[in-house]
Amino acid sequence: MSWQKTLFQELKTRLLNQVQDIKSISLYNGQVEDWRGDDNRDENLELPCVLVEFDQAADWERQRTGVRICRNYQFRLHIVISDLQEVGKDGPSALDYLDIPLAAVNALDGQSFGNVQNFRFIKEELDSARGHIISELRIFSAHVTDDSYALANPQPSSIILQVSPNVTADPQIISQLKINNP
Repeated sequence: MSWQKTLFQELKTRLLNQVQDIKSISLYNGQVEDWRGDDNRDENLELPCVLVEFDQAADWERQRTGVRICRNYQFRLHIVISDLQEVGKDGPSALDYLDIPLAAVNALDGQSFGNVQNFRFIKEELDSARGHIISELRIFSAHVTDDSYALANPQPSSIILQVSPNVTADPQIISQLKINNP
């Protein structure tokens, strides 16, 4: 499984367990902008929800081992707080939703998730449109190790055995070396 898929599952589990007001989590694909233009949302996500966006312009370094590292990978959480057309109709008011972005930040800041280390909250962008959809953006940075290339392209390992004329090798050890390293 890719590190992105693993991270998404871990973020989803942590947020749903730590922030009780979040109802659903999905991947971000620009749907908030679509929702702003329509009164009816096509996607079946219950609000409040979190939409996870992975960095589109990360700088990666490839190590000799085949592992790729990004020291400053950015993640964006689009926290869709409310649909103002529904708020107040026998339900919570817009004020009830103000703590959700902070609770999401507190649940993730400083955490590590598998190949993603030191998940740090670095920036917030408030929703200036404030139409019928309120979406807050929280940006995180982390150190990411991607070992998928190394796993898909394993480097052959070799053992150099140098035998001195004064040393006799145990045939059972030599046999074991051949089995483990063809």
